[in-house]
Amino acid sequence: MKTIILIISFILTFLIVSGQERKGFIVDPDGYSNVREAADGKSSIVTKILDGEIFKYKVNESSWYPVETYNGIHGFMHKSRIKEFKINRNFCFNENLDEIFLFRKNQKIISVCGIPANEIEQFKAYSGLVVYDALNKRKLQEFREGSYQSFEFNNGDILIYEYKFLPINNDFEGKFVPYVIHKVLYAGERLIIVKNAPYYDFPILSQQEITEHIEYLKSRKFTFVESYKAVQIALVVALNGSIEGEKIFLNILQEIDIQLDGEYYENYHKALEVYQINKKQPLTRYQK
Repeated sequence: MKTIILIISFILTFLIVSGQERKGFIVDPDGYSNVREAADGKSSIVTKILDGEIFKYKVNESSWYPVETYNGIHGFMHKSRIKEFKINRNFCFNENLDEIFLFRKNQKIISVCGIPANEIEQFKAYSGLVVYDALNKRKLQEFREGSYQSFEFNNGDILIYEYKFLPINNDFEGKFVPYVIHKVLYAGERLIIVKNAPYYDFPILSQQEITEHIEYLKSRKFTFVESYKAVQIALVVALNGSIEGEKIFLNILQEIDIQLDGEYYENYHKALEVYQINKKQPLTRYQK
């Protein structure tokens, strides 16, 4: 009877331990490993995990382990490609921050931590992100709390996207879109940070549309509620290279009959920031 109890106990312990979520990294001479849709080497590839990228996985009795990347992609990887990442602790050093990404390279561990804000237009965004040199507990870069960001791991780079409500078409429909990339590039032992790379892919207007929008801005009186749309129209006209549009946008309180106060004035300052970023390097706009 004791023998049966011990065997059952061992089996239960094995199932509990093997089913626990673990962290791992790849061991592959190609520098990447495929994540497949099903536990089969001929199954479709859903993503690739690169050398240095930490991911989550669970051990089972088969040769294929279920894995999940930090940006939420699920699939299967052959167990021969997985090595356990055995440092079992939080790398964010702040109880208000969630660990959302880990990267291991050249005896360094880089962690990206943030405050979740998942309610933003049904995609995974964060209100403030922090990038740490995790082993040395050193903050490398911090993005503002209250400004929404997301991240992407792409070919060994960590890209941080900042978002704002901006017009996305000729009807000036507002949508929560990325307008800046803060690119955190890891090259050997060096950390290179490039800030304020232009991103916003603004609507391109015809000359007739520019003329019509300028007439609209100059011909009416805007209330507080209407001021948001007026600012967005002026922003897009200015970004299209209209000299008169730029004059209106940069001196909006003097050029048109508009009321700006409180959050509406703050919206205008955000639009100025978008304008300045795009005007610094207008030929390198990133189009997604």
